[in-house]
Amino acid sequence: MRKLFLIAIMTLVLVSCSKNVKEDFETTFEKYNDALVSSDLRTTFPFVAEKAKDAYVRSFDEASKIARIFESRIIKKTVDEVGRKARIDVQLDYYLLSSNKVKNLRYVQEWTFIEENKQKNWKVLTPLPEFR
Repeated sequence: MRKLFLIAIMTLVLVSCSKNVKEDFETTFEKYNDALVSSDLRTTFPFVAEKAKDAYVRSFDEASKIARIFESRIIKKTVDEVGRKARIDVQLDYYLLSSNKVKNLRYVQEWTFIEENKQKNWKVLTPLPEFR
């Protein structure tokens, strides 16, 4: 009986210590989109998967030369906790630096839960869309 009780306690401790993949994603996703609105590459860069960084930097550089994002809104969100992938359709509101007209575009973000540099985190795989 005592062994069974100890096993139950240990199981509860392990389960409570394990991360909730969906909660982790929600937190990471919110921080990333807040960083996008700040228009600072340094704050968005840690959220980008290593294999996607070159394309992301190019897209960010192009966007920052012509536009400023001031709001992002979720259109649709799909999180696959088992496959540890997510797809988020976001509407970005922005203005071009050459005019004060408000525009918006759709940014489909592909995310994956991966281990990089001995850390497991959610990382975005898609560069920014083209701002026009």
